[in-house]
Amino acid sequence: MKKILSILILALVVTFSFASGNDKPTRVAILYFDNSGDAALEKLKKGLADMLITDLSTVKTLSLVERDRLEEILKEQKMSNSKSFDAATASKIGKLLGAEIILTGGFFEMMGTFRVDARIIDVETGKILKSDGVEGETKSFFSLEKELVKKILTNLDVKLSEDETTGFNKSGKEQEISYQAAKIYSKALDAIDKGNHQEASEILNVVLMENEGFAPARKESIKINNMLAKDSVENKMRGTGDPLKGLNVSKGTAPIGTGKYYALLIGIDKYSGTWPTLNTAVNDAKKIESVLTAKYKFDKFITLYNGEATRAAIFDKFEWLVENISENDNVLVYFSGHGEFKASLKKGYWIPVDAASSSTSSYISNNDIQTFLAAIKSKHTLMISDACFSGDIFRGNTISVPFEQSEKYYKQVYNLNSRKAISSGGIEP
Repeated sequence: MKKILSILILALVVTFSFASGNDKPTRVAILYFDNSGDAALEKLKKGLADMLITDLSTVKTLSLVERDRLEEILKEQKMSNSKSFDAATASKIGKLLGAEIILTGGFFEMMGTFRVDARIIDVETGKILKSDGVEGETKSFFSLEKELVKKILTNLDVKLSEDETTGFNKSGKEQEISYQAAKIYSKALDAIDKGNHQEASEILNVVLMENEGFAPARKESIKINNMLAKDSVENKMRGTGDPLKGLNVSKGTAPIGTGKYYALLIGIDKYSGTWPTLNTAVNDAKKIESVLTAKYKFDKFITLYNGEATRAAIFDKFEWLVENISENDNVLVYFSGHGEFKASLKKGYWIPVDAASSSTSSYISNNDIQTFLAAIKSKHTLMISDACFSGDIFRGNTISVPFEQSEKYYKQVYNLNSRKAISSGGIEP
């Protein structure tokens, strides 16, 4: 009887252990792949690793080690210049990174053909579990990387959910970059690793000008611009470049602190029903996102384009801003699409994508927008509305501060909460 009871308890423990393990994402680290071809492609290993990390990070059952953390460990272990990693070394690095699985391998390019081979290594044992590879035309580098991701997931026995599959296929269409752009992006990552922030920012701008949908570059651009902004505050508040130079400002004064920067961008071209299709609304919104990413310090972008910009979705994003923005944060709201003004109601409206008729029940009134803007607890909010009858949103009072050439003036102006607006017109089309 005691033996049977012991066996039952052991079975329950084992079953519970496996059940608990299934809920925990597998920790995966991607090491740089060995370049066995043209030495000029050495930096491409960083771009390839970052693209793989970005794609695999969308899978809920996997937890990816960030490339920044990998660089940190490689520098600590004095392995930054290592050309390749054998299974034992990979296992050692994996343990330092807290990973269960290590992914590494090699690549080469020759006469218009590109090949990548990947090895999946168990960190605990150092054994190579599986290996696989892809090969094709060099100009199809982006597609080859996506194909490799699919093979890696298959070899890890990972099955994507319906949402993950849709997201993966969507990113494959919207984020495609050329082989040349991938090499340029890799140079930007190398500049970041060497601490050359300004150079990295300039290279990332080049990539984003032609490939604005490329998520890895957008992410790195936001990070690097935050670093540059921090450098600017620390290094340029005094001396050359000081915006307050020439004013009677004491050097011991602490700089004014700022919160985070958020942008809600809405663009609609594909209307239906009584509303005609537009041509440039979405493109304009995406261009603004690209400029803000490349040149300014924005921490989060919330975008709704075409079919995403329903009445319910726009309300949901406004509500998110109301719930999550703090008093020191700053918000930009941009809308490009149709607008309407009902003279009988003396009220203007935004037209969401799912408003197929002329009924105001499916519109978003300027009163609703005003309510949301008033409820957002930001320090500064800028609304840009590129729609007919936009001016009706912005009727209100203005507070002015008499100008004086002093530190007191600049602090007073900054510390006042502001709600500013730019519209394409008043209450006329």
